[in-house]
Amino acid sequence: MNARPTLALRLGAALWAAMLAGLAAGILLPHPPRLPSAVLAALLLPVALFLARLLLHPLRTQAASLADGLDRLGTGGPEPELPVLPELRELAAALPRTERRTANDLRAAEARRERLQAVLNGMFEGVLVLDGECRAQSMNRSMETLLPGAQERLGRRLLEILPQPELSDACAELLRAEGPISASLTMTLDDGRILTVNMVRPPEAGPGLGAVLVFHDVSEIKRLEAVRRDFAANVSHELRTPLTAIKGYTETLITGDPSPDIARRFLEVVLRNADHMAKMIEDLLSLSRIEAGKDAGRREPMQARDSLRRAWDAVEPLARRKGLDLTDALPGDLPPVLGDPEHVTRVFRNLLENAVKFGPEYRPVTVSACGTGEFVEFEVRDEGPGIPKKDQPRVFERFYSVQKHRRNEHGSTGLGLAICRHTLKSMGGDIRVESPPPGAAGGTSFFFTLPRA
Repeated sequence: MNARPTLALRLGAALWAAMLAGLAAGILLPHPPRLPSAVLAALLLPVALFLARLLLHPLRTQAASLADGLDRLGTGGPEPELPVLPELRELAAALPRTERRTANDLRAAEARRERLQAVLNGMFEGVLVLDGECRAQSMNRSMETLLPGAQERLGRRLLEILPQPELSDACAELLRAEGPISASLTMTLDDGRILTVNMVRPPEAGPGLGAVLVFHDVSEIKRLEAVRRDFAANVSHELRTPLTAIKGYTETLITGDPSPDIARRFLEVVLRNADHMAKMIEDLLSLSRIEAGKDAGRREPMQARDSLRRAWDAVEPLARRKGLDLTDALPGDLPPVLGDPEHVTRVFRNLLENAVKFGPEYRPVTVSACGTGEFVEFEVRDEGPGIPKKDQPRVFERFYSVQKHRRNEHGSTGLGLAICRHTLKSMGGDIRVESPPPGAAGGTSFFFTLPRA
């Protein structure tokens, strides 16, 4: 039998101590005065409490040590000392096992959280987590990219992070007890970007979780859809105009009996419109080949001045009729560039044709160049009316024209600048427009780059 007293034995000893105190009082006082029972109990109670406290003191000490061990649970501190009492010893021995299980559970939860955060940060879409009061709790890296500075506003309401009342109202409706569990909307930001937002409220949301919002930036998709619609409309329009002329003049030749001179003029109109359609189709096929990488051309060292001369020779008859001259401002020590001579000639020709067609009469067209790091930048400048700021981002789209009423006048297909852009990109260069040019009050400059040889 264990010599150390158990908890039950100690409690029993305390009760016996109280009884012994009463017995001792009877022995010491063989003829005790007749006192009321309440007074006698009051005299014996302190003695009993003193003896019980004396016997229960080790129990309190070991219980305090055990409580201290509980406080250190999970902190990595030393394990509590095993108490003397068997009942408490079993409880103390279970504490380290509980701590190990708790630590394992915490590590597993942290690993799951890190995996989830890695998945969210790897998403292209922005993810924003809200609580039940529409306050932002967390977000992934893409959300910070979509809305710079949003990370600093965590804890604030959605309307403070993204000032879109329709989104805030939809979120509030979603978080109502009777509200839907999912919703979506499309909104346009002040900077012109278009975002779609998918909102989901978990059916059994835990504490602190209100809704999850997923943001998609569809600006480029919407822009391409607009370009596609415009392309279909523009192709139909561009083909309808010459086809109408061909059809009308041909019907007149068939049903009427025009004189030879009139018939010849009619046939010239038919031929001119047929040539215009053939050129348009050829430009479309050429643009498709360049975009598909089937007509990227060679990339070899070449002198851009030679391509400029060939392009001007093709444009000079039109320029002579308008009294325009070419000002060749290319430096004498212009370094060679990498490109396809035929492609570079086509770029120069398209830009020079635009400058001659849309520029004023008797004003020069200037071509200059300068080195910029690994590239050589060329500038084709005219002194025409210029291009409005709102139209400049779109001038390189297919069939886009600032002066639509003058395009048919010059027989333009509206594909020249689109061909220039894709041709230069296939050779490692780029093109942009500035209107008015730097340091000028009017006119237009097209800048394009080619890699140094």
